[in-house]
Amino acid sequence: MIPEGSVSQCDGRSLYKYLSPDSAMKVLTSNSLKWSSPLCFNDPFDVPLKLEFDYTSSDFFQAVNARIADLVDANMDMPPFCAGSMRVLFETVKNEPPETRPELLRVLREDSGKMPLPGPVLKRLTDRWDQFYPHLRILCVSERPDIAPMWSHYADDHQGVVVELTVIKGKLCALAGAHPVRYQEEPPKLWSLERHVDSAVGAERFDSRRFLSGYMFVKQTQWMYEREWRVVLYADWSEAGNWSLYKFAPRELTKVIIGSAASQDFEKRVREIVSVKFKRATVVKAIIERNSRQITFG
Repeated sequence: MIPEGSVSQCDGRSLYKYLSPDSAMKVLTSNSLKWSSPLCFNDPFDVPLKLEFDYTSSDFFQAVNARIADLVDANMDMPPFCAGSMRVLFETVKNEPPETRPELLRVLREDSGKMPLPGPVLKRLTDRWDQFYPHLRILCVSERPDIAPMWSHYADDHQGVVVELTVIKGKLCALAGAHPVRYQEEPPKLWSLERHVDSAVGAERFDSRRFLSGYMFVKQTQWMYEREWRVVLYADWSEAGNWSLYKFAPRELTKVIIGSAASQDFEKRVREIVSVKFKRATVVKAIIERNSRQITFG
C-alpha cells in the first residue's frame, strides 16, 4: 500500500505505464501496480548495487573537525540541525577556555587526521545501503504515452495498453513523490564531501532520499527515449521477493490507451473492466500514423 503521508509533490500531472496484455489484465482487475526491486531491472547499471564515495572516512572525519573549528573561530552560532555527538563537539570546543582554545582549534584543523576514527562512518552507510537495497520498491512510468520503442518493448509490440495515471490534488496516490530520471553518461555520485560535511554538522537536515537520489534517479543517456519518472518506496521487512503489488485508487486511472495491434477479444475485455471499475476513465485506441511517423489516439 502507499504509505500514509505520501501526498503528491506533482499535483495534476499525468504519467503513463506501458503494459503487456497479461500485465494489463492484472493491473486492471486488481487495481494494483507492480513495484520492483532494482534487482529486477533490465539495465545492469541502473541503481548501482554498492555505494561508492570519492573520499575516505578519514577525509570526512578531518573535514568535519575543521568545519567545527572554523565555526567556533568565527564565533558562529551552532548550525540549526546540529545534534547528537556533533552538538557535543561544538559545545565542547565553544566552551574551551580562551587560553587553550587556539591550540584545540589548530589540532582540529591540522592534526585530526592523525586521531583514531570514532567509527567507520562510510561503512555504516554502505552497510545500510546493502541492507535496504533488496527492499527498495520502484515504480517506473513515462511522461509520454506515444513513444514507439516503449510500445514495442513494454507493451508487447503494440498488443498491450498504456494506462494514464493522474495525480489527484491533495490526495494520497501511487505517484506521490514522483521525480524525473536524469540522464547522463558519467556514473552517478552521492553527495560531495563538502555537502556531506554540511549535513553532518547540521547546516542542513539529513534526508536519506535526497542523499541517495543520485543513485536512484540517474540513468545513461541511451535510455533517454523512455522519458522516465520514478517513485521510490521501501518495502515492509516482512515482504519477501523482489517486487510488491501496491494498490492505487480507481480515481487515479484516467485513461487506457489500447495498442494498435491488440486483439479484439483483449480490447473488448479491457473496455468491459474499465466501464465497471474505472468509471472516470476513458478508453481510446492507439493509431499508427505512418506518413507522419507518429502515434495518435482516437
